[in-house]
Amino acid sequence: MDKLTTYNQRLLAIIGTLIVGSLLVIVLIGVFLLGSDLFRSRSSDDSEESSSRDSFSLRTSATRPEETKKQQTVTFESPDLLDSAKQLYLIPVSMTNPDQENDTDTYTEIVTSEVSSSRSEYRNYQGTYRNIIIYNQPAGNNQVVFNKLVHINDFRSYQLKGNYFLLIKASAQDTDKNGSLNNNDLQAFYLYDVEAKQLQEISFPHMGLKEYTILHGSDEISLTFGVDQNQNGKLREEPTVLKKYSLTTRNATDLLDTRLVKQLQQIGI
Repeated sequence: MDKLTTYNQRLLAIIGTLIVGSLLVIVLIGVFLLGSDLFRSRSSDDSEESSSRDSFSLRTSATRPEETKKQQTVTFESPDLLDSAKQLYLIPVSMTNPDQENDTDTYTEIVTSEVSSSRSEYRNYQGTYRNIIIYNQPAGNNQVVFNKLVHINDFRSYQLKGNYFLLIKASAQDTDKNGSLNNNDLQAFYLYDVEAKQLQEISFPHMGLKEYTILHGSDEISLTFGVDQNQNGKLREEPTVLKKYSLTTRNATDLLDTRLVKQLQQIGI
C-alpha cells in the first residue's frame, strides 16, 4: 500500500512538472510572438515615416524657387574686341534656361561725323543678357559691369573721341510683379564708362525706357520713355516722353520744351 501511494505521488509530481513546463513553454512562445509583432509593426512605421520624409523632401525640392534657379547656368559668349589699343574685350553673360531659347545677335555699324570729322563706332548686342564683363587681356583681369541681378534687353558698345562707353537698356526690378525679370518690366537706361569703370543709371518714376538714339554729330543720346499711367509696372499702348542725355555733362534733361508740349496738347484737344 505504501509503495502504491509513493508511486502515485511520484506520478502526480511528474504530471504536474510536465503541465508547468508546458505552460512555461506556451508563455514563452506567446511572449516571442507578441514581441515579433511589435517589432514588425514598429519597423513598418519607421519605414513609412522614412518614406514619407523622403517624398516630402522630393516634393519640396521640386517646387522650391531656389531649386528652379539652380537649373539655370551661367554661360559666356566669346570675347569681342572692344578697344584694340588697350586690348580690352567685351564678354556678354547670359543664363541658360531649358524652357526657353536664348537668341542673341550682334552687328557693327560705322558712323563718321561730318561736323567734327571724328569717327565713331558702335556695335549692337540684342538678346537676353544678365551681365557684361570687360576683360583686360594684358593685365589679365576682369571688370563686371553690374553688381546686381538685371535683365538686359539689348546694349551697345559706343566709341566717341577715343572714349568707350556701353549704352544699356535693362530692368533691375520686377515691376509687373510676376516673379521674374523680363522685357515686360519697366526698363532704365544705363551708361557704363569703360575707362572710369563707372556705371550710371538714368530712370524716372513710373516710366520705362523704350528706345534710345545716338544723335548724329554730337555727344547727346535721345531717350524715349513710356509713361506707366495706370502704374501696373509694365507698358502697353501708353504715351511717351523724350529726354536727352549728354555724355559731357552726364545729365538727362527734357528734349522738347515744355511750352511746345503744352501747345501741341492744346492743339490736339
